[in-house]
Amino acid sequence: MTEPSDAPSEFRFLIDENVSASAIRVLRLYGRELLESRDVTGTQSPDRILEWVAHTHQCILVSRDRDFKAIIKGVKARELQKTARTIILRGNEVTEADRLQQCLPIIEQFFRNATVSGLDIEFIQLMEDDINVKYRIPDLRNPER
Repeated sequence: MTEPSDAPSEFRFLIDENVSASAIRVLRLYGRELLESRDVTGTQSPDRILEWVAHTHQCILVSRDRDFKAIIKGVKARELQKTARTIILRGNEVTEADRLQQCLPIIEQFFRNATVSGLDIEFIQLMEDDINVKYRIPDLRNPER
C-alpha cells in the first residue's frame, strides 16, 4: 500500500457521479486535482458530454460506467488522442477505495509509460483482482484507422 504524498500530481481527474465517495476521498488524500462531473455538467450528463469535458480539461475520466469502452472503441485512431483517457472501476463498490488507493501509482505509471512510448491508452479497467489496460498501437501504414 502506498502512502499519501504532498507532491503535486501531473494528472487531473474528472469523477463521474457514480464513483463512490470513499474513492473520491482517496484521490483527494493523495493530493490529486479533481473535477466532479455533477459540479461541472450537472447530474445525469450523457457519457459523450463527460468524455468531451474530460478531454477539454485534460483530465482522466474515472467512472463505474462500462459504456465508456463502447464510446472509445468507436473512435478512429487519429481521433483517439482527442478523447479522454478513462479509468473504469469494476467490482465491489465497498472495496473500490482500497483498490484505487493500492493501484493509483501503478495506473499513473501506465499513463506515463504510454506517453513516453507513443502509445494511446483507450482505457484502464480496475477490477477486484486485476488491472486491464487497453492500448491502441498507432498503425503507421494507415493513420486513418
